[in-house]
Amino acid sequence: MNINRLLNLLLLLTMSATAFAQNRLLQFVELHNEERASLGLSELQWSDELAEQAQQWANVMAFKDEASHSGSGQGENIWFGDNNSATIEDMFELWRNEKQFYIESQPVPENCSQSWDKCGHYSQIVWSQTTHIGCAAAASQTNDYVVCRYDPPGNIQGQRAY
Repeated sequence: MNINRLLNLLLLLTMSATAFAQNRLLQFVELHNEERASLGLSELQWSDELAEQAQQWANVMAFKDEASHSGSGQGENIWFGDNNSATIEDMFELWRNEKQFYIESQPVPENCSQSWDKCGHYSQIVWSQTTHIGCAAAASQTNDYVVCRYDPPGNIQGQRAY
């Protein structure tokens, strides 16, 4: 693949993600804050910086057409699925439904009743020390990718979410 084709593809991914973000991604903040409010936790604030960093990773996943965590050191939740197959609410519900496996009284990683991947997204949503969130999306020809980044990050070994 030549460099011009690669740059055009990245530009297309960014443009489609920007349209997605403008119309829908702020819903993630509202949904996070609804769940946090139900537990008496403070609201998250939107961060353009986190959203830009999330966009960079969403673009990488869409380009590779492969979902994976970035290893950035920030808090991070990712979602992927067939193009246009889910609403923001559907995506968030997958994370929120992990609450059924979450053990409030236990620190990370003992806070999951089964394996860590059963509640890590949920515990990041409700991590009390987290104050900011930024989300972004990108699409390949077959899949949508969403990344939410959190600061300060949650899921710290030996600590409880709240």
